[in-house]
Amino acid sequence: MDRRRPLAIVVCALGVLCATGLALAGTPYTPVGSIVVPSGVVRAVAEKDGFAYVLTREGGLFTFDISNLSTQSASVVYAAPVCEATLGEYSRGLLCYSDALYVAASSGLIVFDVSVPRQPTQAEVQTGSTVYNLSRSENLLVACGRGQLQLFSLETPLSPQSLSVIEVPSDRIVFSAAMVGHTLYTSEMSTGTPTAFALRIIDISDPTHPSLIKVIDRPDAAYQLRGIGQSLVEATPGSISLWDVSTPTDPLLTSTQTASARFCAVEGENIVVSGLVFRIQDAQLEPVSVFDHFGGTADGWPYGSAVTGQWILLAYSAGVQILTAAGSAPSD
Repeated sequence: MDRRRPLAIVVCALGVLCATGLALAGTPYTPVGSIVVPSGVVRAVAEKDGFAYVLTREGGLFTFDISNLSTQSASVVYAAPVCEATLGEYSRGLLCYSDALYVAASSGLIVFDVSVPRQPTQAEVQTGSTVYNLSRSENLLVACGRGQLQLFSLETPLSPQSLSVIEVPSDRIVFSAAMVGHTLYTSEMSTGTPTAFALRIIDISDPTHPSLIKVIDRPDAAYQLRGIGQSLVEATPGSISLWDVSTPTDPLLTSTQTASARFCAVEGENIVVSGLVFRIQDAQLEPVSVFDHFGGTADGWPYGSAVTGQWILLAYSAGVQILTAAGSAPSD
């Protein structure tokens, strides 16, 4: 079923949601704005210096100027991009680092120069396996693909250098990855029948020669993995789980909560998923806030999010919802 909506309906619905949160403006995790693209199904969002980059499944990359959001006294819906690019292929993820914007696409890794934030320009394409998701820790980038992961050095952000390719079974799709220290955690799903899911743990002390630690069978694929201190967050379409990974060779599952988590934004020790916010407390996931969310996700792939000093941006199929971040709330 096609879950896309006509633009006018989407703008109206998003505006109503934003208006709902205005009485609580400044309160953490209150909806205060939204972004709607001219066409396509939204898949991911990234941000740099007051400009939001929104990627659609169909390969549209739209740039929106949201720098005036903090000055708005009423609901604001951004629906007029200041720049558009067409990649001409299916695209699935975004990640911004320094002056580079990385796109996970069917052709591989596409790099845009965003040194001028309002006008991204394509800088490079790393061809190879389809990339489904991206993860970064310091100057190391992980590209999740089919049957493999690739590690890149970001010493020169606009020209990532391949360090190694980690092979997994050829029938496996790697959905997501996260790094905690010198350990890489990945989530994978088989394409055969019956479907199998697993959490793969890899030693990347030497990223040019990674080595497998172990593989743990899981009941579902993690669409997003996130590292927080010595903990690993595992976000699936129906739940969010917490692992103690202080001993990488023996991770311990400590908490699981029901949640819709095809995206997962991390702000400090707070974890934002669709309509819910959790905090890590004594190795447990504790719900701390709820918010009205817009729509859902149209298909079974990871969706993106971005966290700035003031805002949290969450990608849904019909648009991007903007929440106030806890860091932007007035102090008592």
